[in-house]
Amino acid sequence: MLLKNPNIESEELREWCRGRACTLRIPGICQCNERNTCGCHLNSNVKGWGNKSPDFLMVIGCKACHDFIDGGWVQTEWTKVEVKAEKLRALKETLIIFSKHGFIKITI
Repeated sequence: MLLKNPNIESEELREWCRGRACTLRIPGICQCNERNTCGCHLNSNVKGWGNKSPDFLMVIGCKACHDFIDGGWVQTEWTKVEVKAEKLRALKETLIIFSKHGFIKITI
């Protein structure tokens, strides 16, 4: 059973993602259009029951890539494994970007 966790939200981070380069860049899907990018939440174990994935589990996506990862891939020849691999690649890239811009800090 999953416990209800408080949402981890950052309006500043969500707003910052707008107008940035798409990190999803799904081959054959991406519009490479920075005018319609936003933070795209990836699924996590805290999603549902009034919770959504934390804002640090976002990638930057154009509208086409966002629609694709939100279920649009089902009408394509992409497999679940391929879609998950693209999301993981984009998440790693996005986390590095967030870190470089001070949204994520690692302390020892």
